[in-house]
Amino acid sequence: MHQTTDPEVSIAEFELAGIAVATQKPYRLRYVVVLTVRDGLIRRYRDYWSPLAVTDVLGVPGV
Repeated sequence: MHQTTDPEVSIAEFELAGIAVATQKPYRLRYVVVLTVRDGLIRRYRDYWSPLAVTDVLGVPGV
C-alpha cells in the first residue's frame, strides 16, 4: 500500500504467480491498483500491468 494525500484514494501493488494454461509457462505479473472509494462504494478502479509480460507468457510472436 502507498499513502496518498486524498483519503478517498488507495494505491496498492501486488503480484500474481501461476502457470499459463495455453503454454504451460510459469508467470509472475506485477500490478498497480488505484482505488477510489466514496460513501463506502468503489467509485473508480484502475489497474496497471505490462501487456508485454503477458504476450511473452502466452507466446504471442511479433509484439
